[in-house]
This record gives sequence, structure tokens and C-alpha cells, in this order.
Amino acid sequence: MIEKYLDQIIQGDTLEVLKTFPDECIDCIITSPPYWGLRDYGDETNTIWGGDPNCKHEFELEHIYREPSKTGEISEKAKIGQGYRNYKSGFCKKCGAWYGQLGLEPTLKMYIEHMLQITAELKRVLKPSGVMFWNHGDSYATQSGSGKIYENIMPGYEEKAGSAGLRHRKLLEKQGIPRKSLFLQNFRLILKMVDEQGWTLRDVIIWAKKIWIAKENTTKGNAMPSSVRDRCAFTYEPVFMLTKSEKYWFNQDILRVPQKESSFERVKYEITKFGGNPSQPLAKLAKGKSGGACQTTVNLHPLGANRPNVWQINTEPFHDSHFAVFPTSLVKSLIEAGCPQWICKKCGKARERITERGNIISTCGSDKGKWAHSQDKNVQGWKMVAREHITIGWTDCGCNAGWESGVVLDPFAGSGTTLYVARKLGRHYIGIELNPEYVKMAKNDLQKSQSDWISL
Repeated sequence: MIEKYLDQIIQGDTLEVLKTFPDECIDCIITSPPYWGLRDYGDETNTIWGGDPNCKHEFELEHIYREPSKTGEISEKAKIGQGYRNYKSGFCKKCGAWYGQLGLEPTLKMYIEHMLQITAELKRVLKPSGVMFWNHGDSYATQSGSGKIYENIMPGYEEKAGSAGLRHRKLLEKQGIPRKSLFLQNFRLILKMVDEQGWTLRDVIIWAKKIWIAKENTTKGNAMPSSVRDRCAFTYEPVFMLTKSEKYWFNQDILRVPQKESSFERVKYEITKFGGNPSQPLAKLAKGKSGGACQTTVNLHPLGANRPNVWQINTEPFHDSHFAVFPTSLVKSLIEAGCPQWICKKCGKARERITERGNIISTCGSDKGKWAHSQDKNVQGWKMVAREHITIGWTDCGCNAGWESGVVLDPFAGSGTTLYVARKLGRHYIGIELNPEYVKMAKNDLQKSQSDWISL
């Protein structure tokens, strides 16, 4: 039963913990996995992958020099030489099992194979009505930045970073990745999830940490600065929205944004094949209709327009030594859109929004659009120019068993931002995290009183 895990963060290996979950018990998954070749989470997160589980492993461990993460999570005594850390990984010479960190595999292919084992379990535990939001960035096949890590985790490499040369190029060639290219690790994984596991990719939300505003020739946001000389600064990460069914629970209205003034102006005029054109109010309609202005039905939702899938959200500081923290505003939107607030305790059905059809009406060529119920077809001096629905309530399954909130799962919980926001929004949460230091961080935040919580 999933109840024993509710509102907890579990310290353990994600794959092994997920195997203990029952089928179809999670309403929403929000997570960001370790990216390949990017971070060192410490030897305490090393695990065994593949091979014979009954084998008495004899690992041929390599001690590979690599740069520690820049956030201080590696203790001073763990560092060696000029700031480089002694990283351990290797294969069992008996059964071929690999011992190391998820994200620091010797090849991209092995990393994707490991991730697919986890995503298969995530699909199993997700309800048919559930949604998964998967934040996954990328890195470059270069000798600087994250590329140093790639270069240094390759088997047989015994030199310090910064002296790759011909060896580095050969290692890239073996995997068919051109030097200086993006690995496309995220899209390679997502393609396999769709093609081999049957996930449906419904959207790719772009989390833009900094954007360029062309009209003003300025930027907005707070992404890390970049000194690269032969490409633009990389300031976004994709959030993949995936489902396991064609029909799923999704609260579109929570994501709506206010209609623009120009939208209300546009619906005063009929739609031509060129769009709503005030200079041609008597042109023939694209659908073959004809007549004067104000005779066209358009989609102008009274609760707002659909939110675009490019979201400019600043990164947020974190008080502890964790380097990849979700912004709370990003998580808030994902939870409210993807995790039901009310689910029947008996039949498990989520409450659905009840809407009523109504009209947006306007006098021809004047005044803003206003709302009227569909029964009011002849409001004085007004004509209908748009038709949509308004929310008047929520469904009741009739079980009279009471309601409970949906369950949000973060299988790579890190410092617990997803869990923290889920709790504040009144949802159940489950977190899985292998690093004991991060588990401690998350528990400290979750144990705070509500008066100490940040506002969302």
C-alpha cells in the first residue's frame, strides 16, 4: 500500500524503492534526474547496476581525477591535488556489473539504459490519469565546463582535467559524438521513452532562466553568465510533459493568463481569411459565411488565454549546499495543473470542473467584450462575438466517501523543493533521495512551521 510512504522522503536508491510501490498509485510526477556527466554527488550515492545479483562482485575500481561540483558539497578532505577529487567507479570482472553514480556512467548509452529502467518503473506507478513533468537539461562534448567531467569519467583515463587532447577526441569518436556538440542526452532519452516504453509526449515547456527582449534589446532573468565565444549563452532547460494515456487529469484553467486588450479589440470584427481585420469589416468569412461585423464565433476564453509553453522564471537561491534547486513558482504551476486537489477516497475519481456555456458579447465596433449567459441571446444593443464556458462548480461522484488530495512523487528529490511546495498546496507528497545530506536538508524544510514557509 502506498499509504505508508505518504508525506515522507525516503532515503534509498530510486530504482529499488520504486519497485516496492504498487501499480498506478501516483497522480503526478515532478522531477529532475541527474544529468549525464555533469555533477558529482559523492561516493555515498554509488550503486551497482546490472550483472548477476548473486555474484560476489570483484570491482576493478578506477580512481579518476575530476573537478568537484562548484557548490561546496564535497568536503575538504575529499579533495586532492589542485582541487580535484578522487572518483571511484568500475566494472565487476566476474559478471560485468558496473559500480558508480547515476549520471557518471562511462558512456551516454549506458546512462540512457539506466534511466530507462527508472522511467519504466515510473510509468508503472503512475495512474492512467496521471502526468509526469521531467526537467532534463544537456551538456556539451567539450574540454571545458561539463565536458571535463565527461572526459574524466571515461575508463582508462588517468590524467587530470585540462589535458585531454587526442585522447579526448578518440573517446568522443567512439560514441559518435562530434566534439563541441550538444550530447542531446535529454532528447535521446525521451525518444526512447516514447518509442520503446509507450509514453506520450504532450508538451515541452521551456523554462527560460533569461530571455532577450528584441524590442528593447535587453535581457530579463538571472541565468548563470557565460563566456563562450562561438554560440549564444545557454539559458533555458526543457520540462517534458509526458502521460501514459490519451485522457488524463489536467487543470488548464489554473495556467491561463489575462486576455490582452488587443484580443478584445479584435473580436469586434469578423474573421476574414486574413484574420480579424478592422479595415475589412464586411469581407467574407473564412468559413464561407458572409455578412456584417459581429457575426463570427471566436475562441476567447473569459478566464484568460492559454499560457504559452515558454516560461521565464528566475532561479532562486538556496540556503544549503545544493546546486540544482527548482524555482518554487515553476513547481507550483506544475502541481496545480497536474495533481488533483480532490480525489474520492472510495472510487479514486478526481473531481472535474463543471462549466456552463456562455457568450462574450459586444456592440459592433465599440466597447470591450463582456460576458453573458447563453440564455441571454438578446441583451440590449449587444451581439455575441465569442462563445466559451465558465466554471460553476465541481463534479461529485456520489460515493459520499469524502475527498483526499492527489499524490506528487519526486524520485530525485534533492533538497525537497517539489515536496515542500506540494505540502504547502495541500497535496500528498513522496520523495526518494539517495544522498543522506540532501535528505537531511529536505526534512529540515518540511518540518518548518507554516509561519516560516516562503509565500508562493
